[in-house]
Amino acid sequence: MTNTQTIYVELLDESVVVYRPVEATPDPDGVLRLPATAPADEHGRRNYLVEGLSGAGKSSVYEELIRRGYKAISTDRAWAYHADPDQPPHRR
Repeated sequence: MTNTQTIYVELLDESVVVYRPVEATPDPDGVLRLPATAPADEHGRRNYLVEGLSGAGKSSVYEELIRRGYKAISTDRAWAYHADPDQPPHRR
């Protein structure tokens, strides 16, 4: 039976600090050994921010990403405030 332990390895070349769990195996000297290859599902997931002035085509980029099967979030849709018509307007 192999005695493994979960350790967390930093992913390099990310815009923020990110760690992923890895099963490491101790050798006879107590040094933890990592697998020789990355897991099959180890594909770096990238996030992109599309910004620009009004009318620059951000919504068109969003629609094209969705059409191509990517997951995309439009701040025009996701962050829109929907007021309750039965409540008075919010006052600051």
